[in-house]
This record gives sequence, C-alpha cells and structure tokens, in this order.
Amino acid sequence: MLSLGAGARAGVAGGCAASVRLAGFLVAGLAVWLSVAPRPAYAVQTNTFSITPTGERTSIVMTAGRAVRTDHFVLRDLRSHPITIALAVFSLRHTSTGFARTAPSGFGEGVQLPASRVRLAGGQTKVLAVRVDTRYRLPNEQFAVIDAHTVPAPSPGGATHLQLVVELKPAVLPGIQPAASTADDVSTGVAAGLILVGLIAQLTAWLRRRRTAVG
Repeated sequence: MLSLGAGARAGVAGGCAASVRLAGFLVAGLAVWLSVAPRPAYAVQTNTFSITPTGERTSIVMTAGRAVRTDHFVLRDLRSHPITIALAVFSLRHTSTGFARTAPSGFGEGVQLPASRVRLAGGQTKVLAVRVDTRYRLPNEQFAVIDAHTVPAPSPGGATHLQLVVELKPAVLPGIQPAASTADDVSTGVAAGLILVGLIAQLTAWLRRRRTAVG
C-alpha cells in the first residue's frame, strides 16, 4: 500500500475541501438563478370584477418553444348587475425602479386575445383563451400584461385597471419543451435539478478516484 507524507495528505485534504466549497457555490448559484430574478406583480381583483389564470396560479407562464400555444384566463363579475370589460395587451420593460408598461412590441406583440371587450351578466364567470407565440429567443425572461378595466368608467376619476402578467421563460436546455404552460415551473425545476445532480455525480466520482489513488 502506498504511504503518503504529511504534505501529500494535506494536499489531498485541501483538494477535497476545495471541491466541497465548489459544490456549495454551485448550489448557491443555482438557488440565486432560480429565485432572485425580479417578477412583476399587479392587482387582479376589485370589488367589481377579477381577472385570474385558470387553475391555482397567479400568472400565465410559458417557456420559449417553436409554436403558438394557448392558455386560459377567467373574468368574473363580482356584482349582481352586468358589466363590460375592455381588454388589451401591453409589453413590460424592466427598469431600475421596477417594470414600465409600454405599447406591444417584441414578445408582447405575440400575445393575442379573442376580443377587446367582453360583456358579463351579473355574477357571471367567463373563461377566455389567450394565444402566445413562444418563438421568441432571448436569454432572459420576457413579460407582457393583459390589461382589464370596466367601460364606461364607473366614476369621473377613471376606471381601475387590473393586469394579469404573461411571462415567457427562456428554454432551459436545448430540445426540452414542456407540454403545457401549467408545467413550466415544474419543468424548469426538474431541468435545473438534473444539472445539479450531474455536477454532484461528477464530484463524487472524482473524490472516489482520489481515495483509490491514496489507498
């Protein structure tokens, strides 16, 4: 059996410690990548009506792909009398102070609504489709909003605008596209997890080889 001197053993121990620190940095970096990116947030309900995505979601999220995909959102009249809701799409531009709403451009131009006005009876709920062109390639997230307000304005001060966020995430890995937008968050987490598992497996194999070499 080979016998290493104190200097060699210290070198191996230092290499192992450095590898553990590297793994820690990778995990921390992955956590930052998944959670730190800013996200826009807006009101989606007044005492008159609401606009929300279908299912247990707070926004519509899709991943960049190769097709025009369809998702759905819900308009609800929260009162007993009929209302008319005006709908429009705007782009969101990230600024140093948050997000600024602009005329549709880039990704925002690919978000299409079925109508610009929707009539709801008192207490009625209506599900509407939104078509999103996911063929948009940039390395960062893209945002748009579906703006909704009642017409005519309920008061001289103007109508209250509600805004439902539509987000397009960049593809995580080439060739991996989720089947439906409700699975986008899960797909992103799975892909990131696979990357992390692969890195840990490589680190583990390297440590085993080092132990074999000194054994």
